Amino acid sequence: SQNSDNLTMNRLKYNFESVVQVGFVVIISGLILLSVVSNYVISNVLDNHRTQAGIDLKKNATYISRYLTSNSITDFNDSLILKFKKTYDLSFLMVIPSVPDNNDEASRREWLSKIAIDVPRDKISLLAEQVINSEFNSLNRSDNQKYYFWYPFQNKFGKYMILLGKKIPILSYMDKSVKFIIFLSVISFLIIIYLYIYLTRYIISPFNRLKMEAFQAGREVENSEDDVEAVIDDYKKMISELKEKENQLLILNEKISNRADKLENFSNYLLSSMLSGIITYDNDGKILTINNSAEKILKINSEKFLNKNCSNLFDPDSKIGGNIQECRISNSNLKYTEMSHLRDNEKIILGITISKISDIADNYIGAGLFFTDVTELANLKKELEFKKQMATLGEMSGGLAHQLRNSIGAINGYANLIRKKMTLNNLPIDQISALFQESKEAEDLIQKFLNFVRPYNIMLEPTDLKPYLNDIINSFKSRSEFKLIDFTFNCYEEFSVEIDRLLLKQAIVNLIENANNAYYEMAGVIDISVIKDNEKVELTISDNAGGIETENLDKIFTPFYSSSPSGTGLGLPLASKIITLHNGNISVESISGQGTIFKVILPLSSKLIPIKKIKENNLIT
Repeated sequence: SQNSDNLTMNRLKYNFESVVQVGFVVIISGLILLSVVSNYVISNVLDNHRTQAGIDLKKNATYISRYLTSNSITDFNDSLILKFKKTYDLSFLMVIPSVPDNNDEASRREWLSKIAIDVPRDKISLLAEQVINSEFNSLNRSDNQKYYFWYPFQNKFGKYMILLGKKIPILSYMDKSVKFIIFLSVISFLIIIYLYIYLTRYIISPFNRLKMEAFQAGREVENSEDDVEAVIDDYKKMISELKEKENQLLILNEKISNRADKLENFSNYLLSSMLSGIITYDNDGKILTINNSAEKILKINSEKFLNKNCSNLFDPDSKIGGNIQECRISNSNLKYTEMSHLRDNEKIILGITISKISDIADNYIGAGLFFTDVTELANLKKELEFKKQMATLGEMSGGLAHQLRNSIGAINGYANLIRKKMTLNNLPIDQISALFQESKEAEDLIQKFLNFVRPYNIMLEPTDLKPYLNDIINSFKSRSEFKLIDFTFNCYEEFSVEIDRLLLKQAIVNLIENANNAYYEMAGVIDISVIKDNEKVELTISDNAGGIETENLDKIFTPFYSSSPSGTGLGLPLASKIITLHNGNISVESISGQGTIFKVILPLSSKLIPIKKIKENNLIT
């Protein structure tokens, strides 16, 4: 059965090269036949047109000769010529009262020399061309689109020669086209023969090369008269072998894929389950993965940042972006450190570690960024440090204040004695007055210090915030040191907060005075606005003065730190302390040379009281 199948296949096999060559021969034969037929048709059409044109011109010449004979006309004037040209649509007509002795070229030349004297000069060249190159009673073509016809005749008056000319554009176009078509047919035939040779080799040569490549690759290709069939047979064998190996590879791939899927799923579960934020990126800085905790901490959508540079996630000018860039360039790690990050206009503190990722050959292929939100812990550290400072100051304050007050009392006592003696002796007491002023300022500073370190008993009461702030702003407008300051106040909603009216006023006054001092007795604007946000109220106090240097922002709430020579450095720390007592917080944003914004966040009343109800109970005046 198998042998019979092979015999059947052998009978069905055909010589590919022979088929290709026969196919091209058939195509070329068809094109040649088409060209011969088209040329034959065009030649017949041209002959028909030429014959018909000759017949028409001969008829015209016959009618003219008969007219001349019947009317006994021997004088051929211009009007008669014009009449014939118009009647028979001729472009040229000439009647010559003479005929060559014979139709050979020599007789025509001799005849032309005899009649040349009587022929107008403008027609001699045309007449010479037609006499020398033309035959009698036949259609003769000129260089332009005109055709001429010589017609000799004889009557009782003598022998005459009529030369007719007619413009036949279609016949002229066909005369020219026949030559071009014949030339084009020859060129096309040569091109077709060249393409036949080239394409035959071009189609067969790849199979020959494949056969050679198979031999060089060690494959045994059966010898055959047809290289194409041999290559096809070998190709079938190769496909069969590839399918067999493909099945083996699919089995191995399935095993490897299952194991890889298990490992990948475990890795994904591990990353998504970790509480720390993890971001991995390659050696070009492009983000590869972002786990769930990283999305929650940074408040981002990971799909927007995957395969994008880390600079899109962290500001490259920030410490975080700078450290990522530095570790990536140097292929190094970063030990645990705490850095600030701006998240939705909110400053948070991140504890960051960067670990490089290497392959088996210890080549750097990327890094992992590990971080946690330690903002609350950092705030607790600051608060603890602040409380330690306050406790230390509180322990020192009593004895120090008592000793300083005794010293100032003694100074004032001696100053009074000196002033009395100088008054009795009529001496100027201006310097003594300056001494008293300095003593008073020192005593005021001691009192401020004691106010700062002493514990407060906060007395909360529901307060309508809008009129409360209006009263504070109006009190500043009447002070001489605020004569160059314009206030803007925005509070579109009336609501109640629970505050200690005196203590919070002191904090707000300190913030406004700080904004005024930033203008250094120059004209400026202090903007105050209030926004209600869920269960909190946000109070902002901003100026457009010189701003605060970035490196000094962390110091402004530190006691006794002041950028003003005349400042005590207690105003902002005291404001921070009072706001903290109200379970609120204060933050600052400042750009050097542009201005500063202080934001105070306070909780709303635990039980909101309508404004009308508050007024009825006389809780505010």
